[in-house]
Formats: sequence, C-alpha cells, structure tokens
Amino acid sequence: SLHDALPISELKGVDLIVLDAFHERNLNQDLVLGCLRELQELGRPIKILIMSATLDVRALMKYLPGCQHIDVPGVIFPLEIRHSNQPLRLQTDYQFYDRVVQAIETAALETDGDILVFLPGTGEIWRCEERLRERGLKRQVVPLHGSLPLAEQREVLAPPRTKRVILSTNVAEASVTVQGVDFVIDTGLAKVMEMNPHSGFSSLELTRISQFNARQRAGRAARQKSGVCWRLWTSHEEATQLVEMPAESQRADLAQALLLLSHFGISDFASFAWFERPPSAMLDIAIRSLIKIGALTQDRRLSDLGAQLIRYPLPPRWGALLAMAEVNGEGALGAKISSILNERDFADRGATTEFE
Repeated sequence: SLHDALPISELKGVDLIVLDAFHERNLNQDLVLGCLRELQELGRPIKILIMSATLDVRALMKYLPGCQHIDVPGVIFPLEIRHSNQPLRLQTDYQFYDRVVQAIETAALETDGDILVFLPGTGEIWRCEERLRERGLKRQVVPLHGSLPLAEQREVLAPPRTKRVILSTNVAEASVTVQGVDFVIDTGLAKVMEMNPHSGFSSLELTRISQFNARQRAGRAARQKSGVCWRLWTSHEEATQLVEMPAESQRADLAQALLLLSHFGISDFASFAWFERPPSAMLDIAIRSLIKIGALTQDRRLSDLGAQLIRYPLPPRWGALLAMAEVNGEGALGAKISSILNERDFADRGATTEFE
C-alpha cells in the first residue's frame, strides 16, 4: 500500500523506486507515481523504474519527459483463442452456471493440465464450486480470490500435486503465475468498484471486461507452455468491448487518497501531479466528504482527526465511525461495525460471527 511505500515523504536514502505491474493502474500506484514526480520537480534526484509486460508506454513517456523505454523480450508460447457460439451473458443466472460448468467438463476431457476459470466474484466461485461438486467432476476444485488467507493463496500458486480446476476472480489476471495452467475459461465478466456520485458511496458493479483484460486473462494459459483460452462470448462481440477499462483514479472513491495527500502537506489536490487527473466532480465529492467528517479543515488542511484516521486501515468514513465509537467508550462495537462495513464478503460460508 501507499502507507508502506512512502513512510517518509522525502524518501531519504532511497535513490530508485520500482513500480511493477503498472498496467493494473490501481489508485495506490498512481499516487506513488504522482508523489515521486512531485519529488523530482522539487529537485530530489530520485529515479523511477516502471515495469510491465503489457503496457502502452506512450502516455507514460509524455508524463515523464526524457525517460527511456527499455524493451526486454521474453519467451512466448503458442496460444489458441477459442470463442463460444453463444453471446456473453451479462447476468449470473442458472444459464450462466450451466455454460461455465459445461465448458469446464469439456476442457477437463481435453487437457491434463490445470484449468483456470475467471469468474466475476466470490459468490460466483462458491456457486460454481457447488455445481461442480454435484456433477462429480474428477478433479480437485480450488478457489482463488483476494479474501483467501495468504497460506491458501500460496498453496494455489504452488506447483500442483493433482489435476485441478481453479475458480478465480480477476486476482489471477496479472502479476501472478498459476503453475500448471494450460487452459483458461473466461466468462468475460468482472466486478469493478465504482463510486456513485449521487450517494457518494462505492459499490461493486458487474460489468464486461475490456479487450486488454481479455488479453491478460488469455495469457495465463501460455505462461509456461502452449495453451488454450476459451472465451464464453462470440468473436463478433469483441468489437463492442472497451479497449481498456478506465483507471481506478477515474471511477473510485478518492477520499482515502486525498487524506493521504493531505498528510504529505498537499492541499491543492487538483494541481497534484496526477498521471491521469480524476474528474473534478469526484475530487469535489471526496473533499466535501472529508470536511464533513472533520478529517479536513475548511481550507483543506489535515485535522487532528484526519491524522488519527491515517493510522486506520479503513476508508475515512469507517475510520471516523471507529474514532467516534472510541470516544464514547464503544471501541469494540465500533471496530466490529466498521470491519463489517469495509468487508465485501463478510458473510463467508461456514463463518460465525459473535456480535454482542
């Protein structure tokens, strides 16, 4: 996170920062890059190395004038792309699961390697896992998503001991190599965090992936050997796909990012060295939210409460809830409520939660 990457705003004693997998374009990456660019403009002779296997460098070279582009070719294995003869389903109903399970059963007859299935979320993973169990598939079925304990994630990424079907969210789309995979089944869907400008809250929205995401997913099948990617949509539909999804800075809640920038002494958020400046409306919503909860003063300076919220691994509003609960002697209750509000899938299967 940015908290770990920039513990000291001047980075004394550091000469080079490496930003890997920059094509993922999460908000933390953009913030780190912007802070580094500001340090360079202030005369700090710090070097930046931006790495990616699939990145359009034109915008970066414009943002970082005078930078060098180094192309390092790698080993490329043959990859076969297949398409369904049925259109993409934009809802995860019973027909969606029928198609996914049928595709898995077909792939299991074709390959002795592992099968990686891209599903939009953990709920879809659980339901697909249940369907496969009911069908008696003769393979180990394992989930892969960001909410898994780290030990379980590492187990999935380790060399396989048996034939597997790996049901994954887009966590497997980039930056990791799932060993043993030579067949990818892509549902063409993802859940993306987007902020509703009317409510001021973010939520996960089911959406079609972009052409860029589709290429990333397909590449998982040919990381170690030749492979196959079966896209569960028609070849004609690809012409209507977005070329690339908007970066997180263009669609996510910016309150936590602005709180961190204010911690670094930045109050003119619009003039910050954004790689891709967020829409003004989203900046205004985040600023008003921070002022309303008391994390920023009217002149956009960090308040005492804001300095306290920086230490919490929570969005500012949930952090403010926790801080208020502590003031009123209900810290434990506030911690439980803020944890539930911040957790996407707190109602985990088999999990029990005591709530006094």
